[in-house]
Amino acid sequence: MRSTLQALGLLALFLTGCRREAELPTVQPGVDVSADTQPRLVALEELAKKYCIQVVTQPAFPIPYGKDLITGQIAEPSDVENYAALFIEEWSLYPVEMIRKTNLRRVILCKGLAFNGQLRTALPDYYHDDLLVDIIRGRENSVYTRQILHHEFFHVVDWKDDGQVYQDERWLKLNPRSFKYGYGGPAMQGDRNSSLLTEDLPGFLTRYSTSGLEEDKAEVFAWMVMKPSYVSERAKKDPVLKAKTVRIKELVQDFCPQMDESFWARVQRRSTDLRSERR
Repeated sequence: MRSTLQALGLLALFLTGCRREAELPTVQPGVDVSADTQPRLVALEELAKKYCIQVVTQPAFPIPYGKDLITGQIAEPSDVENYAALFIEEWSLYPVEMIRKTNLRRVILCKGLAFNGQLRTALPDYYHDDLLVDIIRGRENSVYTRQILHHEFFHVVDWKDDGQVYQDERWLKLNPRSFKYGYGGPAMQGDRNSSLLTEDLPGFLTRYSTSGLEEDKAEVFAWMVMKPSYVSERAKKDPVLKAKTVRIKELVQDFCPQMDESFWARVQRRSTDLRSERR
């Protein structure tokens, strides 16, 4: 994927803005649903229209990705229904302008998602301005399912803001000079515990964060969205992590001015609500 992004170059800098009215999205297409499931799919369609994206529930695979290949399968309508409420809740956190700035075209809901045969829970398709989500994998863990959505969406933002994902000298300088990142996210896909929060790695929230600077940035952002109080408390005692949270806020607000403190306040309120629901 790294070489593919380099081939795409700075094209991403010019691919911004919303689709024409004739191209406005809807939930795609032909899912045979009962009257009981219809309200959630209607809500999903309304969300898609609001954010000027297309939510695809009947995708065609495989999807060529340069020299690579994305594969997957169509998810069952009942699984789409079960995932819809979670997706709507998480996606609704973002200002409309944030999504439009990324020029994201489609969110593809599927199962059995894989990149060159390696299973993935979600991944961005920079070639086609898509975000693909396996709505089955990891679904038993609600926190992970929510967190991975924000993690992968941040990769889209990271790519669109400057046409770079794997290079960020300013971010590298936030780490101790002696630290070196690993071999990227794919090298850790087989480690089921790499995405768990840990306090054993000063400056990092998870082991997955240490795999690459692109994953570190995405992990910090996603956990700031999912567990803002936890990250804030950690940052008070960890100057490296503190610097990273400050930088993430700068990055997203520079990309989209509406990603200001009002967004983070909304995230904090939502986090409190989630904790209340689980008691």
